[in-house]
Amino acid sequence: MTRTIQLKKEPPADVAQMIYSAYSIPPSTEQAEALCAYAQMQAMFGKVEQAEAVYDCALNIALEAGGPDDPVVISIKKHYSVLLRNSGREKEADAMHRQVKAASGDKPGPN
Repeated sequence: MTRTIQLKKEPPADVAQMIYSAYSIPPSTEQAEALCAYAQMQAMFGKVEQAEAVYDCALNIALEAGGPDDPVVISIKKHYSVLLRNSGREKEADAMHRQVKAASGDKPGPN
């Protein structure tokens, strides 16, 4: 099975290797959850670019494994939106937050 990945930015080599390895096996929500946890750790240590690359990977894998309304996808988007907000990227964070609210059955509106 060949899968194509498209990263927004080229991450550091160690993170890139982990992402490429994750894409080399069939997607699963468990794999996406593990990557999300790693991204959270990267964010806690101030490694925003690395965290973003790993969140992108986790989100793509979760979407492929479970679909847009899967609870793992919703959870990853919640965490990812926090990273975006903490990075001063309010518009992106708000857009992702609206996706979370829509997928979880809430009406879109103010945060």
